[in-house]
Parts: sequence; C-alpha cells; structure tokens
Amino acid sequence: MLITHTPNTTYKQTLQLNGADYLVFKNISFSNAEEWGWPVELKSEATHNTFEGNKIYLATQAGKHDDYALVYANGSADSSN
Repeated sequence: MLITHTPNTTYKQTLQLNGADYLVFKNISFSNAEEWGWPVELKSEATHNTFEGNKIYLATQAGKHDDYALVYANGSADSSN
C-alpha cells in the first residue's frame, strides 16, 4: 500500500500523528511528492508508535530545500517511537 501527499504550506506531512499513542504501521509506503516537507510527522506527545517493514520516501533532490525530513518531530515529548 502506498500513501502519498503533495505538501502545501498548511499540510507538509503525509501522515501526522498528533498525540497518537500505541499505533502500529506495517508494510506501508509513505511518500511525499515534493522536494520539501516530511512524509511522517510526530507531534503533541505522540509516543510508543511502531513502524515495522515500512518504506518512507521523499522526492529526489530534497537537498535543495532546508524544510524536509523523512520523519519529523519538533520536541522531545514525542518519544519511544
């Protein structure tokens, strides 16, 4: 299964775990269709989530921009993932 999203200034992520806990993602591909943004974002104390056997993609030449990551978490409260 492939989940993809073309980011914009409001929604930069393909998957956002906003305070989500104890979710399991298995054998899913997450893709961001641009050179910036992030396929997976963890925020608001998202903890103990499991990613197993997944593929996470970012568009090629992502180095042109400084606003990109495969998995993004802005803070230390998003832990144990």
